Amino acid sequence: MRRQYLAFGLAIFAVAIVVCVESISLVIWTPIGPGPGFFTVILGAVLGLLALAVMWDQRRQGETDGAQPRQSEEASEADPAPRRRFRRPARVWLVVGALVVIPFVLEPLGFRLTILALVLYVLLFVERRRVVSSVLIAAGASALSFYVFADLLAVPLPVGLLGV
Repeated sequence: MRRQYLAFGLAIFAVAIVVCVESISLVIWTPIGPGPGFFTVILGAVLGLLALAVMWDQRRQGETDGAQPRQSEEASEADPAPRRRFRRPARVWLVVGALVVIPFVLEPLGFRLTILALVLYVLLFVERRRVVSSVLIAAGASALSFYVFADLLAVPLPVGLLGV
């Protein structure tokens, strides 16, 4: 498992470097304030720092794992921790799969329905929350995010075929 996190950290760090290098070619500062490359450079740097933190954490865990005595097989079979350890990456891949689908459904469904469906999916199928609270949270998240981006920040968002 440690190697997977290290490989993931390296891959994300490589993406962060590409983001930073490509963002530097954009205008970082204009006479009226931040340019198009300003926030992308910052986000690329934060992404790189987070990737380094993941790799550092795994390196430290590797050092402490070697110092701990091994448990007997009977103790490891009774311990539910190994089952949780393998369940977590499956949940991550469910969310990653949903994020891969979003660009394809954003235009046809519109921003509000896409965010509503994403939050519902994560709450109901990934986190296994109750239906009523999931629907309320998803509706609130969809409405609030649309208000922030469309009304406050004046970002043009897709409305979709249904006009929603």
